[in-house]
Amino acid sequence: FEGNATHKANSTTKTFTVEKLDAPVSISVDETYYVNDTVIVVVDAVDGTVVTVNDEAFDGAKTSYAAGTYTVTAVFEGNATHKANSTTKTFTVNKLDSIVDIAVEEVYLVNDSIVIGVTAPAGANVTVNGEVFDASKTSYAAGIYTVVVSVGENATNKANSTSKTFVVNKKGPTDKEIDENDIFGVCNEEIKELIRIGILPDSIKGIEKGS
Repeated sequence: FEGNATHKANSTTKTFTVEKLDAPVSISVDETYYVNDTVIVVVDAVDGTVVTVNDEAFDGAKTSYAAGTYTVTAVFEGNATHKANSTTKTFTVNKLDSIVDIAVEEVYLVNDSIVIGVTAPAGANVTVNGEVFDASKTSYAAGIYTVVVSVGENATNKANSTSKTFVVNKKGPTDKEIDENDIFGVCNEEIKELIRIGILPDSIKGIEKGS
């Protein structure tokens, strides 16, 4: 006010600010997935927001991702009405466990039918004592055998391995190794019993190796 005949001059000022609006930018995604899972990434942002996944343009229709770690980034540079804003979120797609298993008994006798069951993904390496496993083979000589199943890591599965050992014995029903002395011993016990009950005369002697 410049003043006049009755009033002094006077003035005043007041400042106000019109703030830009906050720009909503959010990403929704779970932290952990496995290969073949459906991955849903939801981005809630104002128009003009640039969204990338590992620095590549985000495809909202994509739901399948290979094993790996992914960083989703949403960036809004701001405009005449909204402030700049950005956010990031990371998720991981893990490889699947490779299931490997061996089914075989621990002890067999010579001439037993030996069936070795192997559970493993296609392409697994299966050996018996270092030689390629033959699933049709069911007869093994006396000895100790180690079955090894291994599968390497690939794009979808982790590496894994397992092993199992079985023994093929030259054994009788008592699980005692049979040798020549055992055979002669059994025969002599039978001879003694036959003499005792009177079927064989006392003059009969036991048998010995080489007799």
